[in-house]
Amino acid sequence: MDKKRLCEAAEKLEQEVERAVSAGYENAVCVLTSEVRHLLPLAKTEQIDEPARLQFKAGPAWNFFETQLGECVALEGAWRRFCWLVEDRDSSPEIIADKARHPHGYDA
Repeated sequence: MDKKRLCEAAEKLEQEVERAVSAGYENAVCVLTSEVRHLLPLAKTEQIDEPARLQFKAGPAWNFFETQLGECVALEGAWRRFCWLVEDRDSSPEIIADKARHPHGYDA
Protein backbone atom coordinates (compact mmCIF):
# COMPACT_ATOMS: atom_id res chain seq x y z
CA MET A 1 0.00 0.00 0.00
CA ASP A 2 1.43 3.34 -1.05
CA LYS A 3 0.63 5.60 1.91
CA LYS A 4 2.02 8.72 0.26
CA ARG A 5 -0.17 8.34 -2.83
CA LEU A 6 -3.17 7.55 -0.60
CA CYS A 7 -2.51 10.71 1.43
CA GLU A 8 -2.35 12.77 -1.77
CA ALA A 9 -5.55 11.14 -3.03
CA ALA A 10 -7.38 11.93 0.22
CA GLU A 11 -6.34 15.59 0.04
CA LYS A 12 -7.30 15.79 -3.62
CA LEU A 13 -10.72 14.27 -2.91
CA GLU A 14 -11.44 16.86 -0.22
CA GLN A 15 -10.30 19.66 -2.54
CA GLU A 16 -12.49 18.47 -5.40
CA VAL A 17 -15.54 18.15 -3.13
CA GLU A 18 -14.99 21.73 -1.93
CA ARG A 19 -14.48 22.93 -5.51
CA ALA A 20 -17.67 21.22 -6.72
CA VAL A 21 -19.74 22.54 -3.80
CA SER A 22 -18.39 26.05 -4.46
CA ALA A 23 -19.45 25.66 -8.09
CA GLY A 24 -23.01 24.92 -6.97
CA TYR A 25 -23.01 21.11 -7.03
CA GLU A 26 -24.54 20.54 -3.61
CA ASN A 27 -24.68 16.78 -4.26
CA ALA A 28 -20.88 16.68 -4.29
CA VAL A 29 -20.78 15.78 -0.61
CA CYS A 30 -22.41 12.42 -1.48
CA VAL A 31 -18.95 10.99 -2.14
CA LEU A 32 -18.08 11.58 1.51
CA THR A 33 -19.93 8.59 2.87
CA SER A 34 -19.50 7.81 6.56
CA GLU A 35 -16.79 5.27 5.83
CA VAL A 36 -14.90 7.67 3.54
CA ARG A 37 -15.17 10.44 6.17
CA HIS A 38 -13.73 7.98 8.69
CA LEU A 39 -10.84 7.02 6.39
CA LEU A 40 -9.85 10.51 5.15
CA PRO A 41 -8.03 11.69 8.30
CA LEU A 42 -6.33 8.31 8.63
CA ALA A 43 -5.19 8.43 5.01
CA LYS A 44 -3.97 12.01 5.32
CA THR A 45 -1.81 11.08 8.32
CA GLU A 46 -0.62 7.85 6.65
CA GLN A 47 -2.16 5.67 9.38
CA ILE A 48 -3.84 3.12 7.10
CA ASP A 49 -1.78 -0.06 6.99
CA GLU A 50 -4.26 -2.54 5.55
CA PRO A 51 -6.58 -2.23 2.54
CA ALA A 52 -10.14 -1.18 3.30
CA ARG A 53 -13.07 -2.63 1.40
CA LEU A 54 -15.53 0.18 0.84
CA GLN A 55 -19.12 -0.96 1.18
CA PHE A 56 -20.97 2.14 0.01
CA LYS A 57 -19.70 2.89 -3.48
CA ALA A 58 -23.02 2.54 -5.31
CA GLY A 59 -24.61 5.70 -3.90
CA PRO A 60 -21.88 8.11 -5.01
CA ALA A 61 -21.43 6.32 -8.34
CA TRP A 62 -25.16 6.57 -8.98
CA ASN A 63 -25.06 10.28 -8.21
CA PHE A 64 -22.40 10.90 -10.83
CA PHE A 65 -24.70 9.57 -13.52
CA GLU A 66 -28.13 10.60 -12.28
CA THR A 67 -27.35 14.18 -11.26
CA GLN A 68 -25.24 16.91 -12.74
CA LEU A 69 -22.23 15.56 -10.86
CA GLY A 70 -21.37 13.80 -14.09
CA GLU A 71 -20.08 17.19 -15.17
CA CYS A 72 -17.55 17.15 -12.29
CA VAL A 73 -14.95 15.00 -14.00
CA ALA A 74 -12.20 15.98 -11.57
CA LEU A 75 -14.36 15.04 -8.58
CA GLU A 76 -15.24 11.68 -10.05
CA GLY A 77 -11.59 11.03 -10.86
CA ALA A 78 -10.50 12.00 -7.34
CA TRP A 79 -13.18 9.78 -5.80
CA ARG A 80 -12.29 6.79 -7.97
CA ARG A 81 -8.57 7.29 -7.30
CA PHE A 82 -9.15 7.39 -3.54
CA CYS A 83 -11.27 4.22 -3.70
CA TRP A 84 -8.63 2.44 -5.80
CA LEU A 85 -5.81 3.34 -3.43
CA VAL A 86 -7.64 2.76 -0.13
CA GLU A 87 -8.66 -0.69 -1.38
CA ASP A 88 -5.02 -1.21 -2.51
CA ARG A 89 -6.09 -2.50 -5.89
CA ASP A 90 -2.51 -2.17 -7.21
CA SER A 91 -1.59 -5.17 -5.04
CA SER A 92 -4.17 -7.47 -6.57
CA PRO A 93 -2.63 -10.38 -8.51
CA GLU A 94 -4.71 -9.53 -11.58
CA ILE A 95 -3.42 -5.94 -11.68
CA ILE A 96 0.17 -7.04 -11.06
CA ALA A 97 -0.10 -9.57 -13.92
CA ASP A 98 -1.65 -6.97 -16.22
CA LYS A 99 1.13 -4.49 -15.48
CA ALA A 100 3.69 -7.22 -16.22
CA ARG A 101 2.04 -7.88 -19.60
CA HIS A 102 1.81 -4.14 -20.38
CA PRO A 103 4.77 -2.47 -18.63
CA HIS A 104 4.30 0.76 -20.56
CA GLY A 105 0.54 0.94 -20.10
CA TYR A 106 -1.97 0.94 -22.93
CA ASP A 107 -1.89 2.97 -26.11
CA ALA A 108 -4.94 5.13 -26.57
